[in-house]
Amino acid sequence: MNQWWWWCMTVRNTLCKRTIIAYCIFFFTVLIIWKYHEKSIKIEEEEDTLKQIISLSSVNPISRTTTTTINQENEKQTNSIISIESDRLDYWLRNNSRTLGINLTAILAPKRSRKYLVYVCHENCGGWGDRLRGIMSLFMLSLMLDRNFRIEITHPCNLSYILRPNLYNWIQPINGLVVVDPITHRRRFNLTRKMIITTANAQKEVLTNVSNILYNNRSINSIWSEDVLYWATNKDYFYQLSNNIFYRKKFKSYGIMTKYNIKLDILFSLFYEILFRPVDKIQQHILQYKLKQKNSHIICAQIRTGIFIFV
Repeated sequence: MNQWWWWCMTVRNTLCKRTIIAYCIFFFTVLIIWKYHEKSIKIEEEEDTLKQIISLSSVNPISRTTTTTINQENEKQTNSIISIESDRLDYWLRNNSRTLGINLTAILAPKRSRKYLVYVCHENCGGWGDRLRGIMSLFMLSLMLDRNFRIEITHPCNLSYILRPNLYNWIQPINGLVVVDPITHRRRFNLTRKMIITTANAQKEVLTNVSNILYNNRSINSIWSEDVLYWATNKDYFYQLSNNIFYRKKFKSYGIMTKYNIKLDILFSLFYEILFRPVDKIQQHILQYKLKQKNSHIICAQIRTGIFIFV
């Protein structure tokens, strides 16, 4: 009986020791792998910062056609507008160190068929600055998820009355969204849709959940698998997108080499140039004013009115 008890205790102790040793080996193995992975990411980012993978030759020059005008003065103004826009775009793509090497061809290329990300604002969405923050974040997200980007702003007026697409056509209708039934002749939606709201008045749980998905999820397209994502937001999601390591290769395909270049203050001006230009009427007024002030510098300022309460 004593021998049997001693044998049982020996086996039990041996199994216990083996279990402890196995757990220790597993823990240290995971720790070593994680350290190596973290080090490899840093080395990769340093290499990408030092060398330019995508050459400037990949950026196709933007060809523009000059509108024929009856009046010679209008023709000069039109040519001046095109020259100013080309110079501005050339600056961001070739002369600015922070956006040097951006692959404009890849950004403007059509994305996955029947997949769209639409910025929407049909009610109070904040001021124009808040809306631009949301527009730029979703445009960056559309590149990351390989979705075609659109903008729908109807409040307080239709955005297309003031701004029109420059290089990226964000007002183009969604292809195949609505079809007509051949039997009943009724219109019905042909694509699946989802509405996401992350404006200031959204629930905190929703804001946190969306932020976490963008930050560290490897299969965002599986979570939001609908064909058309309608999104109302005024949030800056560049921090979350830049830290999602699972989409880093996708960013590199656009010439954005490291996460340190995925920032709103770096990409805002270039994205604005790609997306927007004033409608012709406003453009002509701006140009006429510039021609009158040839030897002067123009400083733009935003003046906000409201009620200020001093305590």
